Amino acid sequence: NSGLVPNKPDTTDLMKNVRIAQQMYQRKFQGSGAPLTPKVTANAGDKQVRVAWDSEAEKSRDVLTGKENFEGYKIYRSDDLGKTWGTPVTDSYGNVIGYKPIKIFDLIDGIKGPDPAFNQSLGDDTGLKHGYVDERLINGVEYWYCVTSYTKGNQKSDSLEQSYQSALGHSTMQSNTVSVVPGVNAQNYITPKYYDPQSNT
Repeated sequence: NSGLVPNKPDTTDLMKNVRIAQQMYQRKFQGSGAPLTPKVTANAGDKQVRVAWDSEAEKSRDVLTGKENFEGYKIYRSDDLGKTWGTPVTDSYGNVIGYKPIKIFDLIDGIKGPDPAFNQSLGDDTGLKHGYVDERLINGVEYWYCVTSYTKGNQKSDSLEQSYQSALGHSTMQSNTVSVVPGVNAQNYITPKYYDPQSNT
C-alpha cells in the first residue's frame, strides 16, 4: 500500500445539473429565453456598411415572470458567409461557445461588464441605438452582419442565471442576418430609367 488517497470524483457539475433539473421541474419545464429577434437591413458605401434594425425586441417579456427582460443588442460581422462571426469566445476547456461582437448597445441600467454566469459581455451602459456604421472595410468583399438581442440575466448569487441571446444567423433568409458588399459606383454611372408604356412616362 503506497498510502496514496484515491482521487475523489468531482461532483460539482453533477450537482449543478441536479439543481437545474429541479428548477426546470418546478417551472413546468419552461425557462427563460432570448428576446425577440431584430429585423435587420443594411446599405453599402465606399469601404463602409450601415446596418439598421427595428425595436420589436425591446417589448420582450420573460415567460416565467412576465417582466421585461430585454437588455441590449449585439452586432456581429462575418467574412466567411456566417460560418464564424469574428473572434471566438471559449469556455474553460477551450471549446468555442460564442463570438465577440463588434459593437454592443445596451440599456443604461447598471447591468454591465462580464456576465457572472456565462463567458459573455453584458455591455457597458452605452445606451440603445438602432443603427451602426462599420468602417474601414474592403470594397468588393462580401460581409454578413447579424444583430442579436439579449436579456438582463440574473446576477444575484442566490439565483444566478445567464443572459440569453437570440441566435446568430446561418442564412441571409433569417430576419436578423444580411449580406452586403461595400464599394463605389463606377465613374459616369447613371441610374437606369425604365419606361412604362401604360403610364406614358
